[in-house]
Amino acid sequence: MDKIKLGFAPTRRSIFSAPDAIKYRGLTADRLTELGIDYVDITDINEEGLLYDDSDMKRIAEKFRQEKIDGLFLPHCNFGTEYECARLAKELGVPVLLWGPLDERPDEDGVRLRDTQCGLFATGKVLRRFRVPFTYMTNCRLDDPVFERGIRDFMAVCNVVKKFRNMRILQISTRPFDFWTTMCNEGELLEKFNIQLSPIPMPELTDAVKAAKEAGTEVAAVMQYCREHMDIKIKDDELENVAALKVAMKGLVEKYGCQAAAIQCWNQLQCELGIMPCAANALMNEEGIPVVCETDIHGAITALMVEAAGMGETRGFFADWTIRHPDIENGELLQHCGPWPISVARETPKLTYPLAFSHPGSITAEAKHGEVTLARFDGDNGEYSMLLGKAKGVDNPLAGMMEFMDQEQLQMMAAMAPKPTEAEEKAPIHYAYCTAIPIGTALAQSFNTEMCEILGDLVGKEMEQFGVHLWLAPAMNIQRSPLCGRNFEYYSEDPVVGGRIAAAITNGVQKHKGCGTTIKHFALNNQETNRMASNSIVSERALREIYLRTFEICIRESAPAAVMSSYNLVNGEHANNSKDIQTHVLRDEWGYEGAVMTDWYAVGGMIAAAGGRENKHPAGLASGCIHAGNDLVMPGMAADFEEMLSAVDNPEAKYPITRAELQVTAKRVLEMICKLV
Repeated sequence: MDKIKLGFAPTRRSIFSAPDAIKYRGLTADRLTELGIDYVDITDINEEGLLYDDSDMKRIAEKFRQEKIDGLFLPHCNFGTEYECARLAKELGVPVLLWGPLDERPDEDGVRLRDTQCGLFATGKVLRRFRVPFTYMTNCRLDDPVFERGIRDFMAVCNVVKKFRNMRILQISTRPFDFWTTMCNEGELLEKFNIQLSPIPMPELTDAVKAAKEAGTEVAAVMQYCREHMDIKIKDDELENVAALKVAMKGLVEKYGCQAAAIQCWNQLQCELGIMPCAANALMNEEGIPVVCETDIHGAITALMVEAAGMGETRGFFADWTIRHPDIENGELLQHCGPWPISVARETPKLTYPLAFSHPGSITAEAKHGEVTLARFDGDNGEYSMLLGKAKGVDNPLAGMMEFMDQEQLQMMAAMAPKPTEAEEKAPIHYAYCTAIPIGTALAQSFNTEMCEILGDLVGKEMEQFGVHLWLAPAMNIQRSPLCGRNFEYYSEDPVVGGRIAAAITNGVQKHKGCGTTIKHFALNNQETNRMASNSIVSERALREIYLRTFEICIRESAPAAVMSSYNLVNGEHANNSKDIQTHVLRDEWGYEGAVMTDWYAVGGMIAAAGGRENKHPAGLASGCIHAGNDLVMPGMAADFEEMLSAVDNPEAKYPITRAELQVTAKRVLEMICKLV
């Protein structure tokens, strides 16, 4: 338990009973001793042991400074000398607690031994004028539980203030680029609060990890601790790295005289050590040395304050508010990759892989139920605040997710599922969990572009996690027929709505470096039946104002990384073979500079779909796709390759293409790769 020392300065006022004030001074001191409170008395200052005189106040202040008190307790034993209390508090600059005993009944003639409550109000008013913050504990008797709880709560406050004024935090590497929410002002924290950062580069940590592994002894002890307290689901060499990371971080915290650390948890560390730091963070947190993720300095400050509020006897934990509970009103899931202290776990935690990453080193467990304090210190624009709230643990929300379907529905779904082949049953299975966002039509019905950008940002984050560079979405064709099988994927019958929603989602995705969208299907892919051979007869005005307008808005407002051309014909020519659409409009008029790809099996698939039958319109050609302005014929069939080569510098070909055109397409593909990889 952390140690706190209180300055005990009981006070009185001359117009009330001095003997009664002295009596209560003694009774209060005895109660503090009984509770095990460490305090500094003032009985050597004057014979009463009370604060009421200016000359005594100066001597009391000097004594309390020498004793290095952490808080000032001002019991008002009859009324109190409010200005002396305020002067003493102002001079010491420590947390202040006001309290006085519950008053007895007045005598029959109206005489009162004390007027404690009035005195407390008076002192509180003067403290406010001195700009001294204080805590007020309601009048009560010394044996009342309110007194003990109030004293111990105040000691926790003193401990928080003490820790807050003397913080030094180890910052391991830089803030991850995408985590702007964890940005902090290092100079301002120092100037305002004396909070000091000790930044070190990632190589210093990895060197310390190597040194710990070479030394071996401490690492072996941590590995043994993990085996005794966790269900180990990772390899021995991975466990060794987890243990060595913990030893290294603790050594660096001690080396730089820090009380907490904030680490860049991904993805530089994974490249160096092949593990997530979550479990190592958890081990540090279990020892009362908070380590937070994502170089979240404000989070580290919060963690230290939470530890201090618990007087070092309870462990805090670092979590995100992630999803609303599906069936409990005002329920939230507090979740993180696993930096929680082991003592918080409801069952034996698993040392395993996190949900969203492929590297080992996270801890998985459900937290204990019970009362929880929610806290967050944060600041921006030169202003700082503290979020505080209360919560209690309830059953895991994942347990109730399947309750939305009855057993009959679940059995029906199981029966409909295709049976795997023998080879498929033996093949390894790799799961990649991602978030299901609402269908396109639902998003458009919200008319909320800000929300759509947030959802795009979510997609971008998951693309980063899975190593995906190009998202083959959003689909944004106009909803023209209720029979179109992909209307759910498309946004609207209104081109402006569809374009703005697609642009917002694209902007959200492309906030992430190396992530891009592929808007599709360009253009007039407004039915699924016979979509490789359907022919849309459309006027120039309708083409521009309705069907192309959606794409134009998205391209001008978000510059998607790629465009996917469509199978269908437009006025007798396949859209992917139409130079008017793919080049003259898209590139020349709109200024689009990204890559254009065909839909899958755009050429060979058309031929196969015909099944040897004569179609009214011939299938498109791979050379026609290149001639029109496509850069990639997907997925790239041998027949497509041969047909393109036959059209190079061939004036007899239906769509003759030149080496220069091929070089331009290659350049655009390489530019896209360089942008995304």
